[in-house]
Amino acid sequence: MIQLRSLEERLITRSDLSQFLEMILATICDQLQAPGAYLATNTEGNFEIIASTGFRNKRQILLMSWRNFVLSLDNPEEMVIWNDDAIFPLKDGGETPALVGYLGVRRQTNC
Repeated sequence: MIQLRSLEERLITRSDLSQFLEMILATICDQLQAPGAYLATNTEGNFEIIASTGFRNKRQILLMSWRNFVLSLDNPEEMVIWNDDAIFPLKDGGETPALVGYLGVRRQTNC
């Protein structure tokens, strides 16, 4: 029973992970003075916004055109600008890093 309790204390739920990612995005926005940011995963060409801050439902509407833009990149492993977003590729920490998703940060447009 003690081992089970210990395991429960170490597990992270999907909700916990979502809150953690949103906290990281809020910190990024605060540090960069950006109005919004999002994380998108890439699984076999299928993109999903897994966390965002500073946006409403607009993110889901733009996801298809964003996906088409990312898939059309000559070098998807470099930072690029799309509309008002700076898009940074995210890689895993393996020996040969693989692209696992993107961090999008909304740029200030009134500066």
